[in-house]
Amino acid sequence: MSYAKGLVQAVTPVRTGNLRRGWETRHEGWDTFSFNNPVIYAPYVEKRLGMVSRSQQQIQRHLGNQLGQHIEQELN
Repeated sequence: MSYAKGLVQAVTPVRTGNLRRGWETRHEGWDTFSFNNPVIYAPYVEKRLGMVSRSQQQIQRHLGNQLGQHIEQELN
């Protein structure tokens, strides 16, 4: 999950750093997590720049690779 958070933070624009520091992740199930940013202007910046949606494909690819590695380790 820290990988995903790091990707989203990396594409978050910085003026004061509040928006980048504001990212939080939460497990919602064994295969699901969500992002939240309580900074008041975060939804407006997300809507304009799509920080989470831009990172989604790379996050999914990384998690798929991680799962594949874990399965392979268990089978060997």
